[in-house]
Amino acid sequence: MKSNISGNSADPIITFDKDDVDTLDFVTASANIRSIVFGIEAKSRFDIKQMAGNIIPAIATTNAIIAGLCVLQAFKVLRGDFSSAKEVSMLCAKCFVPSR
Repeated sequence: MKSNISGNSADPIITFDKDDVDTLDFVTASANIRSIVFGIEAKSRFDIKQMAGNIIPAIATTNAIIAGLCVLQAFKVLRGDFSSAKEVSMLCAKCFVPSR
């Protein structure tokens, strides 16, 4: 790839396309080898394609949530309210199981 670029352009960007058959086969094989190593149930190509389609939106959403929390804490610092500016953590609502 580097030999095909001109001297003044940026490095090429490698993209992930979940609809490319060879890419999907590689990801499926890699994921299933890893699942066997860790004793996790192997997934089909279709299952992995669905999961891959959800990764980018999940990353974007997580980044937006964290950025919002950082801004809220920054407001406290800018107001000089250092005692209420603290470490913030989040808990996944789906992961939380209330005690009975």
